[in-house]
Amino acid sequence: MKQTGKIIRKLLYSLIPIQITSCMGLFLSNLIDTVIVGKFISNKALATIGFAMPLTLVFNMIAGVIATGSQILGGYHMGRGETEKVNGAFSGCLSLSVLIGAAGTLLCLLFANPLAALLGASGDTTAQTAEYIRGLCLGLIFWLFYKSMLAFLQMEHAPAAALIATIVMAVSKVGFDLLFVLVLNAGVLGVGLATSLSYLLAFLVGWIFYRFCKHTIRFSFRTIRASVLLTILGKGIPNAVQEGCGALRGVVINRLAVYFGGEDAVSVYTFASNVAELFFSGISGTASAADILNSIFAGTRDRASLKQVNRYSIKAGTVINVSAWVLVMCIAGPVATLSGAEGAQLAETALAIRLLFSAALANVIPTLSLHFYRTLGCIGKVNLISVLQLLVFHLTVCATLPRLIGTAGIWISYLIGDFLIAALIVLYSAKKLGFFPKKLTQIIFIPHKYGTPEDAQWDGVLSERSEIPALCEQAKAFVSAKGASEERADAFETCLRELLSNVVSYGSASSCDVRVVCENGESFFVLRDNGTLFDPTEVLSDGGLKTVRSLSKSMKYRTTLGLNVLTVEL
Repeated sequence: MKQTGKIIRKLLYSLIPIQITSCMGLFLSNLIDTVIVGKFISNKALATIGFAMPLTLVFNMIAGVIATGSQILGGYHMGRGETEKVNGAFSGCLSLSVLIGAAGTLLCLLFANPLAALLGASGDTTAQTAEYIRGLCLGLIFWLFYKSMLAFLQMEHAPAAALIATIVMAVSKVGFDLLFVLVLNAGVLGVGLATSLSYLLAFLVGWIFYRFCKHTIRFSFRTIRASVLLTILGKGIPNAVQEGCGALRGVVINRLAVYFGGEDAVSVYTFASNVAELFFSGISGTASAADILNSIFAGTRDRASLKQVNRYSIKAGTVINVSAWVLVMCIAGPVATLSGAEGAQLAETALAIRLLFSAALANVIPTLSLHFYRTLGCIGKVNLISVLQLLVFHLTVCATLPRLIGTAGIWISYLIGDFLIAALIVLYSAKKLGFFPKKLTQIIFIPHKYGTPEDAQWDGVLSERSEIPALCEQAKAFVSAKGASEERADAFETCLRELLSNVVSYGSASSCDVRVVCENGESFFVLRDNGTLFDPTEVLSDGGLKTVRSLSKSMKYRTTLGLNVLTVEL
């Protein structure tokens, strides 16, 4: 019999490419801005994008709060089969996008100049930064819509729509940038407007899907409640802390860059950090894919599935980050030329790209830790990691090292800060586990009291018909060992054999995960397969299913991410 978790591994690996692509959206947009500004306006004008970057992180923070909070809430209810409450999470996130997006747009339009000065701009740079902010904020509502819908499109098992939305956003961004800068001569204002319009088009792709394609999650005013909106915001608080720390870090680094290297150093940091963040999308996308699955499994406190997602995401994230690091080390020089820099500034830009992204070697542990513990609701732990990593460790190094080695100290602070927080997480894990972790998969662990204890469940996987007898015998032996009577154990085996035979014979499934749970006097099993969607609880005439119904206390069916999930209690 093959190892368990086959379906979960396939699901995670299918979600990762789409999530990486969607995570690249913001940073690709920022990178396109820097290339267009550096090449067709001036390299010095890159500083305006750099000064406004913390504001874009604030926008992304707001989007992340809404998207993450609604995703966790929606996934939790989806895992429990509560369709109406999933619709409430979806409707709530769109409503919050409109309300908060409209308020943010109005504030930015009214206070663009004070905002630019607050972000560190001065002189002529202040006016240019304010223009960029005005153009950028006009699309804030659609920015929030885009981020929120991506998660729900994945839950709808519609990855193509999510991918198309991201591609439309990126391609249209380039087209609008060139139109506004080269044809209309709109300068940095046009660059901001191009971003707004690209998010509008990306949103329209999602709207078209929900308007004309088959979907299960629906918008409904009836499901919008104040309690739902507050829950979404509450679950998104850790994301707000993380992104807020990132925005504050950006403001401080910009000021340090000006102090140690002038506005040219801000231009270098602007371009290099956007390149680095674009490649960091690999681990961010992996973590976001894991978020979707974890939020669903957290709904039923499915400890074993959470553990599998954790293991596979760490392995995937490590491979992706190391591969991206090798690539960045090779292409940093040619990529730096896109900034429009020359001479010593060009060399400094290439060095900054390499040093900033070297943090990827330590970033897997803190990034996946943040996402994983956020899903489990460990808010204090998540906030502490964010503050230590982005503010305490990073800025302490960033404020001291440049005095010794110049602006290179700013670039290397990412690497040192991430290594310090990764080391702290490892030490914390060692203390909680009682031994020093020897594998990456041991570092990010599930609290001992969370979910069903491992000794109270048994897991197996069915890949072909010939495995059914052995799997059923093992399941029967497990429930017997847990105190089930012979009659009850026989009924367990009969029901399991009948349902597994149906999965193989009629479901066209390539794999079926089986979980048997015996806890607190209750016994049930859960079948999760990737075959044709089919609800056996609606079939009344089939003799085998009649037998299962007569022997069981209840049968509950739901679909999750395109999978059949059947729970049978005996």
